[in-house]
Amino acid sequence: MPLLKLPAMLAAASASLLLISVMSTPAHAVNCSLSYYCYRSMTPGPAPETSTTPATPARVRTAPNGDRLVTRPRTPRNRPNASANQNEQQRLAAERRAQQQREQQQRLETQRRARLEQQREQQRLAAERRAQQQREQQQRLEAQRRAQLEQQRQEAQRRAQSEQQRTPQNNHRATPTVNPPTAAVNRTPSTEEQRLAAERRALQQAMRERNRERNRNQAQATPQPTTPTPPASNNQAHHQTNPRGVLNANTTETNAASCNELIDRQKEVERDAIIAARERRRQESQVLFRAAAELRLQARRQSCPLP
Repeated sequence: MPLLKLPAMLAAASASLLLISVMSTPAHAVNCSLSYYCYRSMTPGPAPETSTTPATPARVRTAPNGDRLVTRPRTPRNRPNASANQNEQQRLAAERRAQQQREQQQRLETQRRARLEQQREQQRLAAERRAQQQREQQQRLEAQRRAQLEQQRQEAQRRAQSEQQRTPQNNHRATPTVNPPTAAVNRTPSTEEQRLAAERRALQQAMRERNRERNRNQAQATPQPTTPTPPASNNQAHHQTNPRGVLNANTTETNAASCNELIDRQKEVERDAIIAARERRRQESQVLFRAAAELRLQARRQSCPLP
């Protein structure tokens, strides 16, 4: 019996060895010339008819029995992508450079705007300081001018009061007055006009007192005649009985003295006005010039010979 089973066992062993050799041999080394299905069963990878990517013919290495063309689809693994990666890197680098340039331009623009804003603020502060200094200087000048005017007015009032105290009441002369125009009378004077009028009155009073003092000094310096009085003649007796001629002579002498006084006062006031104008005392010079004009008008009304 065992001898009868020996050929069968040998046949089975040879078949198993053949199957093992076929299974261990690579698929492309198997000569499947029987059918296409046998070839596909022994070939790894998807079938060309089921692939979605277009297959390009490529020459591949086959079994030692020869070379043959095999249609195999390209997979993403064996697709060339080095140039794509390089292009992507270049694009990213260009974007980074553009972003850096934009950020740098934004920083420069911010710095430029900050500088311009700082310059404008400095110019505004400088203009405010200059305006404040000008206002303070004008206020100081105005205060000095008012102090000078107040001092001059007080000085004129003190001089007038001192002259009034020293001068007897019987030596006071009546000063001709000028009637103001109707419009000036009806109009209410302002504070500035009242102040100027007060200054003008004080100045005129001071000038009158000065002229009285000068006339008194001249009268004291002039010696009195010591010659005896001649006897009165008939004409003198006639004049004593009828003193019209004496009155006329006294009136003429009084008018001449008044004209001389007006002319002297006018000259003195004009000289003081010119001095005040040279010293840049504008308001005082204006007041003096107005007083000189009024004196000239009074002399003209009295028919005085003007120089």
